[in-house]
Amino acid sequence: MSYTDAILHIPNFPQLVSQMAQFDPNLISEEGAIVGFASTPAIRVGDAVLVYVRMNDGEVETWRGTPGVNILVETPYVGPTTPDVLYNLLQDDEDALAIYNQVYPELEGRPFRFGQMG
Repeated sequence: MSYTDAILHIPNFPQLVSQMAQFDPNLISEEGAIVGFASTPAIRVGDAVLVYVRMNDGEVETWRGTPGVNILVETPYVGPTTPDVLYNLLQDDEDALAIYNQVYPELEGRPFRFGQMG
């Protein structure tokens, strides 16, 4: 089985959770978090969320087709260097970087990466 690392942007997280709770309640934890894939802790500003995830092929297709979820950048998982590749792709994509910076703006002393998986 192959895996993909990605940074997901969810512009309206409460709306997505509400929709998913109606569609498939098993994807929502008691705390109101989306479950079902490996992820780092999410960054949330207002209703918008960023999360670094590792998904199998089926999960990639599911999230790619989920209204209200944008995959900012993605790359096949190839080992410990995958986060470096993913964040380099993000920095090279002006549109994706602009969205990323809206939720996780660059601040002096704060690392550019909010999350990554080993």
